[in-house]
Amino acid sequence: MVDTPIRIGVVGLDHWYWAFSFAGAVSRHPEALIVAVADADVKRAGVYARRYGVDRTTARVHELLNDESIELIASFISVDQNPAVCIAAARSGKHMLSVKPLARTLDEAGRIRDAVHAAGVHFIPAETTWRLSEQNQQLRAWVADGRLGTMLTGNFSLWSSLPRSWPNEGEQVMSWPQIPGCDQGTSWLDDDTSAPRPAIAGPGWYVDPARAPGGAWIDHSVYQVALLRWLLDDEVREVAGHVRRLKYPDLAVEDYGIGTLELKRGAIVTIENTWTAPRGAFRFSMSLTGTAGAVTYDSISGRLGLAGAFRPFTGWVEAAPRTLYNTGLDHLIAVVRDEEQPIATVDDAWRTLAVCRAFYESAETGRAVVPQTLD
Repeated sequence: MVDTPIRIGVVGLDHWYWAFSFAGAVSRHPEALIVAVADADVKRAGVYARRYGVDRTTARVHELLNDESIELIASFISVDQNPAVCIAAARSGKHMLSVKPLARTLDEAGRIRDAVHAAGVHFIPAETTWRLSEQNQQLRAWVADGRLGTMLTGNFSLWSSLPRSWPNEGEQVMSWPQIPGCDQGTSWLDDDTSAPRPAIAGPGWYVDPARAPGGAWIDHSVYQVALLRWLLDDEVREVAGHVRRLKYPDLAVEDYGIGTLELKRGAIVTIENTWTAPRGAFRFSMSLTGTAGAVTYDSISGRLGLAGAFRPFTGWVEAAPRTLYNTGLDHLIAVVRDEEQPIATVDDAWRTLAVCRAFYESAETGRAVVPQTLD
């Protein structure tokens, strides 16, 4: 074990789902330490600091960006503010874990990319940490080994409720997403009267089109697209997208979206995401099907289904999945110490956003769209 832990500054608590999960992991890790948190809402920063034993809070983001003792910036600020934070962090020579997606537009993402490349720092997109889980590492190996044959089709579907700008009073705070394989959190600090906690917290910035790049679809698909591209080691050729406001007609963004993605090697994958579920009725499912077999998972049963070259079994076999999700902290520490190559880069984050932007262009124009490329 290294004697000196990686010193981390947390910037923004807008994406509190990620901020809480990450801080919980850091608090249990001997080689990482959150030394400061910056948030425009000082009361909110104080709640977070007390919960996770952080000694320093500030409303001024640049205090952390200019602090030479901080090696890594974990940005959980709203997407509209993330480009400025990441560019400034890069120019200060700091490595980054960035909120998902990294920006609202490809122009903004390109400016982050330029700054990261110019500074020579590491940029880990939060949406790519799913790749580090035991189960997804195994699934990628099965695909690469041909256990499923040539990939033909796939499906990702997530049924979720509206996001919230802050946890509700008395809520059980859990790592995102709240399905088997995730570490459980602890109860909210009910005795902390300083927290800005309305009885029912609204969705806030998540549904503001000036601050977020979309609604229900991109909120979850950014993880799924990043995972899909990596699992199949392929890129998206074309996207057809449809969005609707099914349950919340007054929202400024969609509460339902479904996309059909054609990959360059021919696989067809659908991605469906919603904010239409009642509170507590979260469900995630996925499948990948090839010429020789298939893999499925459903969070309701918590079981993995396998068919294909998995001797001595024939036909469908059910099994308990390995760990499904990962905060990426061990990997992040190793990358900062130059002990491992990053699982993903700022270029990867740009490519995932390009697919998502193509989806929304398709939904607006009614035609399939080819994502922009870096080539």
